[in-house]
Amino acid sequence: MKIQVNGIAKKFVPPNEIILNIFFTQKGKTYQEAVSKGLNNIYAFNSLVLIDNGLDENKLQTKNFSVNESQSFNDVTKNWEKDGYIFNQEAILKIDNDNKLLTKIIKSISMLENSPSLTVSYGLKDDNNKILNLLIKEAYADAVSKANMIAKTTNSHITNTISVELQPINSVLRTNFTNSNIEFSKLSDMDTSMITPEDIEVEINLLCIFEAINENLNHLNNSIM
Repeated sequence: MKIQVNGIAKKFVPPNEIILNIFFTQKGKTYQEAVSKGLNNIYAFNSLVLIDNGLDENKLQTKNFSVNESQSFNDVTKNWEKDGYIFNQEAILKIDNDNKLLTKIIKSISMLENSPSLTVSYGLKDDNNKILNLLIKEAYADAVSKANMIAKTTNSHITNTISVELQPINSVLRTNFTNSNIEFSKLSDMDTSMITPEDIEVEINLLCIFEAINENLNHLNNSIM
């Protein structure tokens, strides 16, 4: 007979990566002005924030980019009227979990003429799948234990594993803080070494199918033979 069970393994792992989501916004009277000023803001970020802090400018990865018409409400005409264009770009910067470097980056951003807004969260890099492989072993052991318990209720025992399927991994980022550019005057003086992120919960689920033989049926078949 076949026994299907789910093996579960969960760990709380200290984060080893800081993720900065950075939002560049620039308004211009014309499309060209909005784009030109917006790109200049990014060039300044690359130079004064990344390069000056020893980071490769290619570490800044663009998530999305848009230039949209801007409108404002005219109290006289009671209508919304076009008043230019807005450049928007969202980018991600990932660095090692180094609070000293994070402090330098935040201070550098606060000194920009047009500081972008940002959110900071903590993530987990699993180099060489070390954490994943450990969780797989623990989840498989959990599945074997569950299968053996089921087999015992029918006087059976597990003979071999038919299949193992890894279900989607669940990782929960448990710590983050958010700021807007109006708060940069405060953030530029903050000591991020005082930030202690919570551990990240990582859970995997293995769908396992085992083959089991019923002891009574096995003895009966042997006696008949």
